[in-house]
Amino acid sequence: MVDIQTYFIIDKSKKTETVELSHLSKSEINVIKHQPVFPGYIEIIHNENLILGKRYQDSVDHFWLNMIDGLDKLKTTGEYSIDYLYQPLKLQLHLKDTQLTLSITDDKTCLESWDLPKEEAIISMLHAAEEFMTLVNKETFTLFETEMGSLQQKLVKLNMFYTI
Repeated sequence: MVDIQTYFIIDKSKKTETVELSHLSKSEINVIKHQPVFPGYIEIIHNENLILGKRYQDSVDHFWLNMIDGLDKLKTTGEYSIDYLYQPLKLQLHLKDTQLTLSITDDKTCLESWDLPKEEAIISMLHAAEEFMTLVNKETFTLFETEMGSLQQKLVKLNMFYTI
């Protein structure tokens, strides 16, 4: 099983707090909804192994926007990479047969690499991206107002492509 969670990192009264995506809509959590970058991280759990996680924190909105594009590009190219905004890192995705390989690279040096079952990983990524975009839409994050319709259409098309 491939389980994916999105976490926001929120500065509150001189301390940093980590908030899981599904708890973001609770009224006591205050997120500035018009800022261009939402700090946080993605956790992927596969066979009890942690993939990515807090050590690779960056911009979660940047991650999901690029992941949606990446899943679209994977259909034709079989590979895609996402540059981190605040770290000199890349997340590289590579499809091969029944596997999706995720690698974190610094310049051209591979820091970590994980192999996931392709279909399960992609479906989990699509579900997590939809969950993120649904919450962003529900919470009226102004950053995504103009893109929300096209992002949701792209997710529908990706789901149809990958589940057939």
